[in-house]
Amino acid sequence: MRPFLEVSARYWRRSRLSRYFAARRRRHARIRSRPPGGAIAAVVATARWWGLAAALVCLGLDQAHKAWMLGPFAIAGKGRVPVTPFFDLVMVWNRGVSYGLFPQDSDAGRWFLIVLGLAGTALFLWWMWKSERLLPALSLGLIAGGALANVIDRIKFGAVADFFLFHAGAFQWYVFNLADVWIVAGVIGMALAWLTESSAGPPTGGKSGEKRPENATE
Repeated sequence: MRPFLEVSARYWRRSRLSRYFAARRRRHARIRSRPPGGAIAAVVATARWWGLAAALVCLGLDQAHKAWMLGPFAIAGKGRVPVTPFFDLVMVWNRGVSYGLFPQDSDAGRWFLIVLGLAGTALFLWWMWKSERLLPALSLGLIAGGALANVIDRIKFGAVADFFLFHAGAFQWYVFNLADVWIVAGVIGMALAWLTESSAGPPTGGKSGEKRPENATE
């Protein structure tokens, strides 16, 4: 009788341990199958901060370049400075929006553009903060940084300082500055982000984008 009880006790202990480890394996499997919410949140936060960094870097570079062009380089007293056969440095005060469009000579028009630029900058920064992908966040940061740089010019000088002129023969492009380059680059980046997202297509079904089985019932 005693050997029988010892065998039964050993079997009961092994069975209990097996059930314990099986339960732990199932629990860990459920944990691993959960979506990586922490990783997603980290990626979103990284995109936001990269976008904000892009805005600050673009703003700083534009303002530093303008300070150098107006100060040590003294572009205002040099007239037209040829750099290449198709690119010159010039000094133009732009009282309109980017590339000299819609000029505003009155104080009311100037302050309208300032308020419009500040509102646009705030909108792009808010949009950037909501973005979950790196390319849109960087692109919106470029646009926000360029827009704010031109707003600062309007507040300081009453107009935006433009320096870059591309030309070919009798054709001359609009004079622009670094802030305009950032804005155009941001718009191109947003277009690329939209195209890549559109080419990926909508999710095929379910919350996780998995295909529903063909024999699934409604």
